[in-house]
Amino acid sequence: MNQRMLYFVIVLMQIVVLTNVTLFDSKWNGFMMFICTGLFILGTFFYLKGTGKLDQHNNRDSH
Repeated sequence: MNQRMLYFVIVLMQIVVLTNVTLFDSKWNGFMMFICTGLFILGTFFYLKGTGKLDQHNNRDSH
């Protein structure tokens, strides 16, 4: 599931960049960069959750 979500986030990032360049003529660079940064953080979350590093960190804090 996490691999699919990570792939979906990457596809969304590419669509955002493509839309900015083709439809908006690169006039919305700041806003699109903000969206891509949020998607990157979301993708990082899915990656960490998929590798189990996020769960290991939570288990270490609970003991």
